[in-house]
Amino acid sequence: MLTVIIDYDSGNLHSAEKAFQRMAAETNAGDVIVSTKPEDVSRADRLVLPGDGAFPACRQQLSDHRGIYEALEEAVITQGRPSWHMRGYANASHRQPRVSGHRRL
Repeated sequence: MLTVIIDYDSGNLHSAEKAFQRMAAETNAGDVIVSTKPEDVSRADRLVLPGDGAFPACRQQLSDHRGIYEALEEAVITQGRPSWHMRGYANASHRQPRVSGHRRL
């Protein structure tokens, strides 16, 4: 099993990576990697989309990384793979209503 923490420049992911790696080791849950590559997102069994809580920044940065959004959409929507971080998939932000989300995710 492979868990991919998606790196789309949302911040330092070192602590998140170490926490997920420890959990995976303790539960025999496979490998954990941090990646910017759409092909890693495509082959992942589980996905983590970290964020700093700023909806507009999350949405923009994810859109700026070519191929990541499309690979994420394919994995989560089409193939139904488990993912963590539903905020990034919302239609809109309640705190900043003028910012639309990724409507299909």
